Amino acid sequence: MVPAEFKPGTKVLVRDVNLQPIRGTTGHWVHIVKNIFTPADGLATLRQTITVALDPMTVGEPHAHTAGSEEVWIQIKGKSLAFIGTQLRWQTPGMGYLAPPFAEQTKENVTAGLSFPHSNINPGTEQVKFLYFQTSGGRGGRGGTAVPPAPPAR
Repeated sequence: MVPAEFKPGTKVLVRDVNLQPIRGTTGHWVHIVKNIFTPADGLATLRQTITVALDPMTVGEPHAHTAGSEEVWIQIKGKSLAFIGTQLRWQTPGMGYLAPPFAEQTKENVTAGLSFPHSNINPGTEQVKFLYFQTSGGRGGRGGTAVPPAPPAR
């Protein structure tokens, strides 16, 4: 839902993420972040749209979200492992996942399928990159279903 106080921008914004400065390198331990768009640019319901890179042989800090915040991770460069709940899944460019906001990250909630800790792992020898966006806390969120089971191994 768009906040009542929202004021849209008056111009189209175009950004080349390759020219954006690095915002930080220590978020969730190892995330290398570049801003694309933020609420200051006129986002109504998203907290941020960024790229996140992971250097080789690194893992982002696993974490979960509560109601009002959800994240979308879309692989745009390289091959990585998505750590979602109790599963690991390979990701290649064009693949993504939604980390839904269910319940506090406790062992009981994870076991019951109510909380989905998530992270990304780069087990390779080259940097990987994601397009990431997140809703603003308290401005939305939704219910959802559990992550479907991974396909059987062949």
